[in-house]
Amino acid sequence: MVEKKADQHIRPQNKHIWATLEGKDVALERLFKQVERRKGPHIQGQVALCDGCEALQSRIAIRFPDFNLILDFIHADEYLWDVR
Repeated sequence: MVEKKADQHIRPQNKHIWATLEGKDVALERLFKQVERRKGPHIQGQVALCDGCEALQSRIAIRFPDFNLILDFIHADEYLWDVR
């Protein structure tokens, strides 16, 4: 086990940042390819964090049927103020 000094912060590992102006389907295709490369028996569960856009949620559910879809609370919180 690696010991962490008090002044050190845990940093993301294998973090990828990618964007496209070609649309959601292009972005999800790239994500699908990344997921396929990482598949294996070591994976115990899969989740997809998504905003409240129903069109995006539907695309994710179709492309990643084994994933549990989780709504990003920050996006949902914006709508809670409208309910009051």
